[in-house]
Amino acid sequence: MLLESLLQFVEDLRSQFDDFEAKAMAKCNDCDPCDVTSNAAYYANTQCIRKRTRHHDELDSAEDVTLTGRDKFRVTAFLPIIDKLCAALQQRLAAYSDLREKFGFLSEISKKTNTELKEAAEKLVSSYPRDLEAGRSAEFFGTDHKLVVATLKLHVKSRRISRGNHTVFHLEKLKDLTCAHEYAVAVSNRFDVLGALGDPVELWDTFKRETLQAAKECIGERPRSRRGFVSTETLEKIEESRAARLAGNQDQHRALSRRTRTLLGRDKERHVRSLAEDVEGHFNANDLRPAYRALKKLRSKSPSRASANRTADGRLVSDMNGQIARWAEYFGQLLTVNPPTEQLHTTGLQAVDADPPIDKTAPSLDEVREAVAKLRGGKAAGVCNISAELLKAGGEAMIRGLHAVLTAVWQSGTIPHDWKRGLVVPIWQGKGDRQDCNNYRGITLLSVPGKVLTHLLLSRIRSHLVKHQRHQQSGFTPGK
Repeated sequence: MLLESLLQFVEDLRSQFDDFEAKAMAKCNDCDPCDVTSNAAYYANTQCIRKRTRHHDELDSAEDVTLTGRDKFRVTAFLPIIDKLCAALQQRLAAYSDLREKFGFLSEISKKTNTELKEAAEKLVSSYPRDLEAGRSAEFFGTDHKLVVATLKLHVKSRRISRGNHTVFHLEKLKDLTCAHEYAVAVSNRFDVLGALGDPVELWDTFKRETLQAAKECIGERPRSRRGFVSTETLEKIEESRAARLAGNQDQHRALSRRTRTLLGRDKERHVRSLAEDVEGHFNANDLRPAYRALKKLRSKSPSRASANRTADGRLVSDMNGQIARWAEYFGQLLTVNPPTEQLHTTGLQAVDADPPIDKTAPSLDEVREAVAKLRGGKAAGVCNISAELLKAGGEAMIRGLHAVLTAVWQSGTIPHDWKRGLVVPIWQGKGDRQDCNNYRGITLLSVPGKVLTHLLLSRIRSHLVKHQRHQQSGFTPGK
């Protein structure tokens, strides 16, 4: 196939940089053999600095890379051009292969049997059920069967990232007192088994499993938002127009088509006006979350996602496992700071006072209740999928169950694995190449029940911390 040969030819160009360079140098020497300055700049060493803000205590970075002008041109210009060409050819090759698989029988229709043609036609109809419709056959075929009339719109299908086993609960239903009461009762009935457990890991696994099961039964999964705005009247007119076209009544079909376009414009205007009124109402009620959700629906088009990212040397990575490994490498380098290379001078420093006594007893029910009340709603859940709304709506049984887990963790010193894991979500900063990881910032989603433990620890040491910390560290301290 021509596209496959062309793709292989372009991929082979990656290793021919030296040949292209030699030809370009020969051309330059023929034009201006005395131009020594350009050659010196081309081979001179340049220092590339990482695109991130250094920390206040970070000294000279050891991560700066020294490149010659030749290497910089190869990494930033030659290889990206080759990779873009390869990606475009791969995309076209995949689309052409799919097209040939579905429509290839048309070029060999004289060699196919009736059974093979029937199977190919049925496969084509099953691939495009919304784009194919039946029409009356032409008279010269001598049959009363209907021909297949197709209108094809081909495009490269975007890859959709599956949620897997992750469930997004319909937390808005908890605003209904009846639903919230049913959820609290379900939690109370399911948490009876926690009293017989003592191991913190087993306690946490049971707590998480029963909480998610109660939420699934009483709250359910959040329905996917639909952007349909066509009314029943418009759908009926569309069917009437379609029937008139199949019947061959062209005058009626044109009249109904004009009426259908008018109704579609009216329905769209009503839909946009309804969304605008919802946004205004939510903003007036200071209910920002549904307001911004409605604003997203008003956008004409969602921002496109990058189907691939690039490694540090500019190589394109398109498979999912490779992209995940690249993100792990990028955030691992970004969040890891090398220790200072210079030795700190400790001469002349005064001895600090001993740490004041801190209460080390297990947290009480009141402390757990207060820590849960401080959790902010409307935040994404961590790896355990338990949000602050689920903890608050569980009632007294939820507080007692979480208290049992925290007490076992406090006394044994064993932290559940979910509390030590974080989900890093890369978010594009709104500028720059989407395939460059440096143009993204990461947000880490932590376990919400694990945050309750951190609130308890912070409440125990806050008074001592505020009393002994330096004034340079009091930027967000209340009263300072």
